[in-house]
Amino acid sequence: IPTTTTALTRSADVASMTGTNFSSWYNQSAGTFLTVYSLARPNSGGNQFTARASDNSYNNAVAMNTIGTGFSSIATAAGGVFDGNCSTSPALTANVTAKVAGCYAANDLAISLNGAAVDTDTSATIPATLTRLDIGSDHAGVNRIQSGHIQRITYYPRRLPNSTLQALTS
Repeated sequence: IPTTTTALTRSADVASMTGTNFSSWYNQSAGTFLTVYSLARPNSGGNQFTARASDNSYNNAVAMNTIGTGFSSIATAAGGVFDGNCSTSPALTANVTAKVAGCYAANDLAISLNGAAVDTDTSATIPATLTRLDIGSDHAGVNRIQSGHIQRITYYPRRLPNSTLQALTS
């Protein structure tokens, strides 16, 4: 930030899509996110959201994130119940780029990291009223990517096969 004689602090970047900028491409019932990113502190003790679709609350969401122990995850919440979650193995390595693909459909979550075997969860309820996508944080601007870089987010409006998740991330 250009300054004169006083040091300034830059606010964190905030990126979100709402309205038709979101609803024109997002499939409420099934989809796949491909994320390419790196984190300086993957095991930060808290969630770091890469891409999170929600209804502007914590009650209804589909989220690609890194959980506090450093594992990439796709998780769902519907009606205030957090019922779907699957995560990758191994945990992310600090400052190393990760390719993670996660998909969602009713009772069908799957995720793959860097071409590894797909982890699945068959207990996910997919919320049907999501209205926004937040990149790098949640809807409230917390649970941010901490000292990391999101290089790419790609969205497919359908649940891709597990073999494709592995191929996209290898």
